Parts: sequence; structure tokens; C-alpha cells
Amino acid sequence: MKLILRNIGKIKEAEIDLDKQLTVFFGPNNNGKTYVSYCLYGLSKISDFERIRNVDDLNFFNVDELFRNGSAKIEFATITSKRIELKNVVNNSFQKFLPELFGNSDFDNSKSQIYYNFFDNDNLLNNYLQDFNLPPLEVFYAGGNRISFEKVNNFINVEIKKDNIKNKNLKLDTTMSLIEYLFFEGEPSYFLPAERIGVAVFGKELVLNRFQNTSGIVKKENFTSYSLIINEAIQRQFQMTNLQTKKVDEEFVLLAVELEREILNGKLTVNEAGDAFYSNENLEPLSIFSSASTIKSLSSLVFYLRYFAAKGQTLFIDEPEINLHPDNQRKIARFLAKLSNAGIKIFLSTHSDYLLREFNTLLMLNKSSDETDKLMEKYGFKKEEVLSHKSVGAYLFKDGFAKEIEVTETGFSAETIDETISEQNKAFNDIRWTLFED
Repeated sequence: MKLILRNIGKIKEAEIDLDKQLTVFFGPNNNGKTYVSYCLYGLSKISDFERIRNVDDLNFFNVDELFRNGSAKIEFATITSKRIELKNVVNNSFQKFLPELFGNSDFDNSKSQIYYNFFDNDNLLNNYLQDFNLPPLEVFYAGGNRISFEKVNNFINVEIKKDNIKNKNLKLDTTMSLIEYLFFEGEPSYFLPAERIGVAVFGKELVLNRFQNTSGIVKKENFTSYSLIINEAIQRQFQMTNLQTKKVDEEFVLLAVELEREILNGKLTVNEAGDAFYSNENLEPLSIFSSASTIKSLSSLVFYLRYFAAKGQTLFIDEPEINLHPDNQRKIARFLAKLSNAGIKIFLSTHSDYLLREFNTLLMLNKSSDETDKLMEKYGFKKEEVLSHKSVGAYLFKDGFAKEIEVTETGFSAETIDETISEQNKAFNDIRWTLFED
């Protein structure tokens, strides 16, 4: 399944495969990597903002029957027959959401297009429905109606609690909820923006100064707010007092401990007031305000793993290499590969040659042989870090387009970064041998 994006900020066109377990965005600055990452993240947020509208042409079922019996069946063939109408509804929903997503009421979305590639073909849409594997029963509350959906063979079974049916909004509520269930629901996504260091330090102050409450930013006419991603990151920082009550899979808690041990060389904690501290065996708890930039940069990843992570989620990370020494850049690449293998889908953008080369190394180590085992032992690689080329996607962002780069058993080429390194080496050698060597 792919998401097609056109005319969004710097992006003229991009087609991103959503089925890869680890996807890497790279390329020159100001070429749309963040725009695309934000849009991908928005997939899990549209229904939260009630953007599913203009559904009058989508007659999937008999409303009178649903009202009378409290249940109905929607055949896949019926859904497929409305493919064009669905495409328009989904695209329009994305369009309306973009100003709020980017935090800019003046954002020009008039020519933007965002939709799933299966809306371009009946067979692709039918295959998507056949492979649809969200939990068998999902419950939505919309307009007062409590609506349940369950996939059964080649249809979706719809049920409404008969003591709570309101016929006036029944068609709208059910159609909106069905679209959300089929195309926008799933495990929640989590975004670690490039601004995470500032958020870690100033999150509470930003909330107190710019928010009326913790549910949203102050609204003004033609006011450019923070983006949805920054708003959420700030609110999470403000609400850290509640973190200790959250429970997640022990596997991810252990990964948080590993990240602290291998890169941060200490431990992060949160007190009852929601303030974060760093400490190690030689250091008493130190406020994160006063800690090293590496700790600020990775603290949000530690807290995500300890309090929010779950298999099937999608994690977005802008520039995971921020403030990391090359040695730690290699370590974070291995760690993210391990995290993707543990069941977290990852999208990351990077300018780091160290990260990209380490991913390529992990791809090559997927070859089964005695020599592979010896090389892994020699260089300290672990089996759970090894990547399959079939699960990795790579995109070069340049001149308004996202070009998909082939990923093979030997990795992928990061041409813009390789070109810069080659030019730097050529200039260095030429200057040295011309000016300082006979």
C-alpha cells in the first residue's frame, strides 16, 4: 500500500510505500522530507479531528434496515463500486486537515492531493479490503450512535446498540465511522521532531505561555501556530507527571534501559512534578535542563519506549543523529534497526552518512554464511539488528520529488551524500598535495 502526495509545500510529487518496516528519507535541506513525514503521521490523526465529511454520495447500506434491525452487511463489492467517491472523500479530508497539521491557517492546500494508491484501481482496492487485518471488532462513538464494525469474509458487519440508535444522523455517523475504520484507524503513531531538544528544555514554559489549556493552542485569525506534531510534543512534556502510571510491553522497557546504558551511560527518571532528571553511578540526579545535549536529544525516545511503545505502532524520527558523535550515530542506527525488528515501524529522515552506511552494513549481514557469523562476532553486531532488504525503504528527496531508491542485499546508494563526501575528499587532497607536498 502506498500513499500518493502531490503539491504539498516543497513536494511536487511523492509516492511512499507504507508497508516497509524501516523507511529512510534523505537528501538536501528544504526539499520536503518533513512535509511528507508530517502527512504520513497525519494518517493516524485525521479521525481525531473529525475531518471525514462530504459523504452524501456514499450509499453503502439501507439506512432504514439498519435503523430497524440494528445491523447490516456491507459487501466489499459495494465498497469497491464507490472507489472514485471514496478517493475524493479521503483526499478532501486530507486537504482540510493540512493547515492544522502544519500549524498554518494560510497554508495553500487548494491544489494538494493525498490519497492511497489503491483508490486508482478496483483490484487494488479489493485486495486491500481482503488483506485488511485490523482488530475484528472496533467501536466508534459518533453523533450519539454507538457503532461496531467487524470484518467477516467478504463483507463488513455493522451493528448499533438498539437502545441508542438515533435515526437523524445514522447515515452520516455510520459512513464516517466506516471510512475511519477502513482507512484511518490502527495503532497510534508517535513523532519525535527535530525540535525535541527545545521541547525537552522549554516544554512547560511553552505550555504556560501559549496554551489556554493542555488541549490546544490559542487560536487567532491568520495566526501561524506550532504544527500539530510540535503541539503534541509540548503537551507530552507538560503532562509527564502521568508517565509513571503507564505500562507497556516489558520488551520495550528493556530497550529503553539498553539505550540508556549503551549511549546515554546513565538513567532518566521523572519525579512527581513531571520534571526529568539524568543520573549515573558517578552523578547525582541532574535536571535535564543541565544535562548534555545528547541526553536531551534522546530522552524523548527513552520515554517513548518506557511508557508508550507497543507492537504495530509507527514511530517517526527527524534526524536521530542530532548532537551525536559518529560512534553514537552508528549505535543509534543499530538500535533503530533492532527496534524495527521488534515490531515498531519506523520512518526517519537523516543527513548522516554514518547512519546510512550502518544500515547498509546491517543489510549485508543478512546473508547467511559462516563468514557472516565470524564478521558479526569480530565487529560486535547482533542478530536482532540485522535488516532484510525486503523490509527497508529508501527515498531521495530532491527538486520537489521523492525518488524511491532500490534497496538490495548490499544496501542502497545515498547519492547526494556520497557526492558531497567525494567532492570534499577531492578538494582536501588537491589542496594538501598542491600546497604542502612536493
